[in-house]
Amino acid sequence: MVDPRASVQNIGRRYVLQEKLGQGGMGTVYRAYDRLTSQTVALKHVTLQKENLQFATRITGMDVEFALAQEFKTLASLRHPYIISVLDYGFDDNLQPFFTMELLEGAQEIITAGSLCTQDEQIAMLVQVLQALAYLHRHGIIHRDLKPDNVVVMNGQVKVLDFGLAIAQEYLKSSEEVVAGTLGYMAPEVLQGEPASITSDLYAVGVMAYELFAEKYPYEVTDVTQLINDIMFTEPDIGELGLGPVLENVLKRLLAKNPADRFANAHELITLYSEVTSQQIKYDSIDIRESYLQAARFVGREEELALLMGALQDARDGRGSTWLIGGESGVGKSRLTDELRTQALVLGTLSLHGGAISNGGKPFQVWQEPLRRLVLETDLTDTEAAILKPLIPDISKLLERPVGDPVKIEPQAAQDRLFTTVETILRRQTQPVAIFLEDLHWAGSESILMLARLSQLSDSPVLIVANYRDDEVSNIASELPHAQKLKLNRLAPSSIQRLSESMLGEVGSQPEVVELLQRETEGNVFFIVEVVRTLAEEAGELEMIGTVSLPETVLAGGIQNLIQRRLQRIPENAYPLLQYAAVIGRNIDIRLLKQVDSTTDETTWLAVCAAAAVLEVKDDMWRFTHDKFREALIRDMPDEERKNHHRQIAEAIETVYQDDLPAYYPILAHHWSEADITDKAVYYLEKAGEQALRSFANKEALQYFDKALQTVSQTGYEISRYRRAQWERQIGHAYWGLGNLEALCEHVEQALKLHRRPMPDSANALSISILKQVGIQSKRRIYATGAAHDDQEKLLEIVRAYKLLGQAYFFQNRANPTVYVTLEQLNLAERIPPSAELAEAYANMCLVTGLIPIHKLARTYEKRGLEVAQTLNDSHTVGQVASVVSLYYLGIGQWETALQHINLSATVADQTGDRRLWESVTGVLALVHGFEGRFQQARDVFRSVYVSSQRSGNTQTYLWGMLGQAENLLPAGLHDEARAFLDETSVVPLHKFGRDSEIRTNALNALIDYRTGRYAQALETAKTTLQLMQESPPTSSWLLPHYGAIAEIFFSLYEFEQNQFKDDLADLQQSMQQITKVLKQFARSFPIGQPRYGLYEGWTAWVDGKTQKAHTLWQKSLQTAKQLGMPYDEAILKFEMGRHNSGAARETQLREALEQFTKLEADYNVTEVRKILS
Repeated sequence: MVDPRASVQNIGRRYVLQEKLGQGGMGTVYRAYDRLTSQTVALKHVTLQKENLQFATRITGMDVEFALAQEFKTLASLRHPYIISVLDYGFDDNLQPFFTMELLEGAQEIITAGSLCTQDEQIAMLVQVLQALAYLHRHGIIHRDLKPDNVVVMNGQVKVLDFGLAIAQEYLKSSEEVVAGTLGYMAPEVLQGEPASITSDLYAVGVMAYELFAEKYPYEVTDVTQLINDIMFTEPDIGELGLGPVLENVLKRLLAKNPADRFANAHELITLYSEVTSQQIKYDSIDIRESYLQAARFVGREEELALLMGALQDARDGRGSTWLIGGESGVGKSRLTDELRTQALVLGTLSLHGGAISNGGKPFQVWQEPLRRLVLETDLTDTEAAILKPLIPDISKLLERPVGDPVKIEPQAAQDRLFTTVETILRRQTQPVAIFLEDLHWAGSESILMLARLSQLSDSPVLIVANYRDDEVSNIASELPHAQKLKLNRLAPSSIQRLSESMLGEVGSQPEVVELLQRETEGNVFFIVEVVRTLAEEAGELEMIGTVSLPETVLAGGIQNLIQRRLQRIPENAYPLLQYAAVIGRNIDIRLLKQVDSTTDETTWLAVCAAAAVLEVKDDMWRFTHDKFREALIRDMPDEERKNHHRQIAEAIETVYQDDLPAYYPILAHHWSEADITDKAVYYLEKAGEQALRSFANKEALQYFDKALQTVSQTGYEISRYRRAQWERQIGHAYWGLGNLEALCEHVEQALKLHRRPMPDSANALSISILKQVGIQSKRRIYATGAAHDDQEKLLEIVRAYKLLGQAYFFQNRANPTVYVTLEQLNLAERIPPSAELAEAYANMCLVTGLIPIHKLARTYEKRGLEVAQTLNDSHTVGQVASVVSLYYLGIGQWETALQHINLSATVADQTGDRRLWESVTGVLALVHGFEGRFQQARDVFRSVYVSSQRSGNTQTYLWGMLGQAENLLPAGLHDEARAFLDETSVVPLHKFGRDSEIRTNALNALIDYRTGRYAQALETAKTTLQLMQESPPTSSWLLPHYGAIAEIFFSLYEFEQNQFKDDLADLQQSMQQITKVLKQFARSFPIGQPRYGLYEGWTAWVDGKTQKAHTLWQKSLQTAKQLGMPYDEAILKFEMGRHNSGAARETQLREALEQFTKLEADYNVTEVRKILS
């Protein structure tokens, strides 16, 4: 068994113990370094066995750890000016409790501190102790161990320590080492085994009061037996102290042996002491009143808390979940979250907390603090630490080792890599984790996306609870489909009464008080607390509320009037700085405020604002108690004053945070915009937009660039065409990330116009432009010209625009525009030094020349692309180039070479953590399986792409995964399963992803309709799809099955369903000719299309009565299919040859087709062959 008293160096991974500050019977107090906050704290490590502790929540039969944790929960919720704040608590590896407190440097215990004080000053100290006890007692906490060591004084202010916990009497009596301290201040009845009480705490105050006045302890301490006897039976001589009649009587009653003879409560004592001092001591000071209000009992949310506690227990059992708490401002969302958070802590759950801020914020702002805490608990690999570094800039300090930068990859891939890393880290935690996120309505889209990803961790011990204002935003819930929703309504009347009682005592239950609160607030918790504050101000004290006439209304003028009354309590000299604080945001940034006004004493200012209940401390951070105060301060400022404040805050940020300015781009964009300083606003809006793009926060990027354009337009501020073009291209990039290809093309084409390179405006102009670019490229290949001395940065910007536009055109299946912009991209990229854009341009030209087709030139470009990427020593670009080149080899049916490039790209994707690249190239792998007839393997691989894309949010490959599984289910005749995947595509705006996706979806739906007897619907969809195919030459080899599906529908309906479509036969024949022409064009670009084109060219000959020609074409296509290694196409051709043959040849060919379909597990085709054979 581990000895809990053994020497320790750390508590968990967060606290580093530095030196022992003191040791008592209960445990040891250390000076400790908090790695998370970089602050020094006092840490008390309770080394006494838990069974020997006594505290309020300990009940016979209750698990002692749970009871003790409940006690810590209560203690951590207490806030009072004369009580030391418990900052954190938990259990160490040996399940021994610990808690941390603010470190009071230079503090003295009360007897020493009071030894040189006047009697009035000593009484003032005792009153502070009594005020602390009154607060504790009102919240059901008995100190139990009150003694001079637990009452310290610093700068004239008392701090009471170690309240709530005490050593059990049974252990105390048997342990001499703790007697000298604790025993001397225990009341007689406690020594006799009675439980500690309010009166026993007051007895300890009496003993300390005697020591202060007499400068000695009242009893003999050298002999324990004598000490106990004195406590039980000896009356101290108080008369010799010369205290005067009132003080003498007070002290006699405090030290009375019978608890019934002592004072009933601390309040009574405070009143008496105030009568004998020269200063008025007001019991219900503003600070004390606020203590009652801020620690008001948690009521009215029992049902919601029970649900969340159930979810917490499920997480502890390995069944994670995510909960989204919605409700109006002030309804109590944060209080519910705080209550659950405390419960999580007391149950030994790793509790992580984060929050969004208004007026912009760093990318992933809401996740930064949770992840900072998480990395302390985790053994991170160098790669994981590097991936987290952009989000946690001080990660090297936290981990106490150097951390390198992550490999640069595309923004979406980088975002997914981050998500995957966080998910992996959470999955390997050895203890349950609870993550609490506040104010999600202010969070950026990138933070919401991470939450959407992590909300799928249902098989891990992770609970995530987030809250947001549902009266301000309405779309968050829909963006988090895996989160369970919890709506928080206003308090019911019974709960209003209980909350009132917790703040006001018996007065709070008076019907007229409850009725007033219900009428005025309708159950909004924030309103209730503000009304009680107002009533207390008008009555003079909280205790007096029930003794004066209540007003008819408190909210005359609405809640805004109450807020104004609260703000009017701020002293005039403190108000200006509070206005600056409001402009900064809800959290108080002392460094910025000192930069704005270096003359203000921030300690005094914070105390004054806290006394007025406008500011509070939460998680060791000062902030506005509610955002409504901040909003009111800003709203009431004159326009020019408000603008000036924004300007000064922006200037302060530029000075104070000059070494970390990128983190403040969004905030600076806000402040300079509000200040109406156009040049600065435009600059930081641009920077914030670029930063958002790098974080794949595409919605925010659009907002920043749109705001920049709007600012320029409204103010007439001049920017260069080049800068405007950059913005348009970056807006296009954001739309690429959002999957809106139409908007992308609109903005990038506008960017090219600004570069004076507009897209050709007609088909003829486009053809001429292509020829011109081919000429430039041909000349470049012949004469091998080097890089020109152009404005390289400008050329690179244009290259990026063409590259982006080319990607959009490719997925829109717009062949000629794709060829043109790819040529432009390459010709310009070759005029500047080697770059990733050049390598990718060569790879794109490999695809383009393959379409023409000029295969020798395609391989030349392939080689050049890989060479440039390798020269750059850029593994990510190597992976991108290999991925594109694999598509070229897919189209020409060179499967082994395609697989080599797929494997190279996949390896790079794994090494760099580029999930998007992995999903794309793995999709190509699935296509190879499908074309080679391995339909089950193709489905499995597409399934992995589908699952991965669901998690990563990559809609493009998610669509690939759905459609890939659907098309590879059709040979097996699994039409219902395929239809389910196609129905799932309804949630995706297909038109935004180009013709490619529309063609695939329509073709598969049409084929299923045909095969399931819905001929009319199949024909209608096939015609629509044919029109899409005819609008542009094919650019995607993976469309082969879909082109084939449309051909199958037209030809089969013509041959087998002429009676149903006798009036449409001419149209059907025309459609057959058109799809055959389309297939011919497809086969010209992609050799893998030749067998399928030959199939329908032969079928056309057969329909025309040219049977010999038909068989010749089929035989030739059969050989091509064999050469390409496409067994499914072989079997289809054998089937059609047999079906259109007679005699022994017919039987042989059909049997061969049946055998091959059977091997391929193509059950649909097997059934069709058997129908004919039977």
